[in-house]
Parts: sequence; structure tokens; C-alpha cells
Amino acid sequence: MRRLSMNNRNLQSKQGLSEQLAEIGYHLQTIRQERQISYEDVAAKTHIPIRTLKALEFGDLQQLPEPVYIQGFLRRYAEMLGIAPQEIALDWSSASGSDRPSSVGARFGLTRLPQLRPIHLYLVYIALVVAAVSGLSQLLNQPAYQKRVASVPAPANPPASRPPSPNVGSAQPVAPNSTVTNPTADAIKPDAVQPDTTPKSNKSIRVGIRLVGQSWVRVVADGKTAFEGVLQEGTEQSWEANGQITVRAGNAGGVMVSVNDSTPQPMGGEGSVEEKTFGASKSAEVPTDSGTNRSSEAETTSVL
Repeated sequence: MRRLSMNNRNLQSKQGLSEQLAEIGYHLQTIRQERQISYEDVAAKTHIPIRTLKALEFGDLQQLPEPVYIQGFLRRYAEMLGIAPQEIALDWSSASGSDRPSSVGARFGLTRLPQLRPIHLYLVYIALVVAAVSGLSQLLNQPAYQKRVASVPAPANPPASRPPSPNVGSAQPVAPNSTVTNPTADAIKPDAVQPDTTPKSNKSIRVGIRLVGQSWVRVVADGKTAFEGVLQEGTEQSWEANGQITVRAGNAGGVMVSVNDSTPQPMGGEGSVEEKTFGASKSAEVPTDSGTNRSSEAETTSVL
């Protein structure tokens, strides 16, 4: 019964979000039509695709990205029309006539989404670290512990090295034309050409991104989520994997992606949601600066 109740609650919440968005979108559409502003003019000034503008006006959640971007699109749309976001929230609240949360974020139904991280978890982590450091410091300052450390005997002096044999290193007369061999130098030569044993990365795929505009990004490496969050303009990050790396961006035009240090390419258009998968199982043609194609161990799949 509890699971059925929670499913009904989630369905009602999603329907409520769609209804709220439709009411706000209708308000924006009415003002836009009264001022005789076309979709093309709005898209040119706000950099929001026309299909996204229509989805906002009709409350079509299936055509929209994550809710955190819906807030941004509504704010940019309202500012372009000369309307304050608070005024939109007040108009929507009075039009709906139902009890809604007072905050703007809660009115849009976006405060309980999993993208937000509760700050109290970070406070708990900090408290645990401080407690661990404090406990270790008290343990080290105890007299009994210091006494045990002082009572540990020092290691015995190592035995003196055996003096070399008189025959070793003694000079022997040699003929003027004879060749003198140096066994010590011969023994050292193999060590001088030892191969480099520095460990190298055995990852088969490496994907790097550079942000030219703020965007929400999620990275999944070998089936595990390596990163999820909002990155600011100018941020650069990279990930490595043995199999595949999947990158999903809420603002594809603001994300430049490169595979195995290739030339960065934009993931998609400004404001669009794109998902690309890069893998080592197949090879794909990647364009280079000179205009020719070269083989790269990466496979790219776009999911609109």
C-alpha cells in the first residue's frame, strides 16, 4: 500500500509540474503574442531553440531537459520579455488558486530533485574528519604511548664489512700492446640499459571536456557514474576507462569534447540536450585540423 501511495504521489507531482509549467508558459505566450514577437526573435535573443520555447509554452516535459535547466530557460524568456521572475511566480500562484510553497524554487516543484546535494552531509563528513584528527592527536600526546616509543631498543650495529682480499684490485703488469679488460665496468653495463619500468596507464579510452558555457554534465565510465553536476565556463576535466565513456550534457553547445587528445568538438547546439558514448570496442573516423580523417579508438553515439 505504501509503494502504491508513493507511485500515485510521484505521478501527481509530475502532473502538477506539467500543469504549473503550462500555466506559466501560457502567460509568457500571451505576452509574446500581444507584443507581436515571433519565436525566431525570442530564440535569437535568448539562445533557446524554438522547439524548447514551444515546449515551455505548452508544458511539454517530454521535450525539455532536466528541471534545473527549465528554471534557467523560463528566467531568460521572462527577462527577454521584460518580466521579473518573481512577477511570473505571483501571476501563476494567483491563477492556480491552490496552496503552493512560498519560495520560487518550490513553486516550480524543483526543490526535491536528486540533482541537489544536502549540505548537512558535507557537515557530517567534516565533523568525522575533525573527530578523527582530534582522537589521534590525544593518543599521541599520552605519556604511556610516548614511554612505549622511547623504550623500543635501537637496532644493533650492522657487522663491519669484510676487508677485501689482497688479490682483489692488485695491479698486475701487462704487456704494452695487450688489451686491459675491466670486469667491473662490464658488470655495470647491463644495468645502464635497463628498460624503463615506469608504470603507464593501461586505459584504452580517454575523454576530455572543456566548458565554453555553463552546463549540467553527467559522465559514466565503464557503467559507473564518474561525475554529475553543473560545470562553469572555463572548466576542463578528463576521464579514462577500459571500455566506454558516456557523456550527457544539458547545454551541448557549451561543451567541447575530445577523445584521446583529439581536436575538441562541440557536442551539439546551444541549449540542446545531447548524449554521446565513446568506446574502445569499435573505431570511428575523427576529423583533424588539416581536414583529413584519421582512425581513433572511439565510438560516438548521439541520443537526442
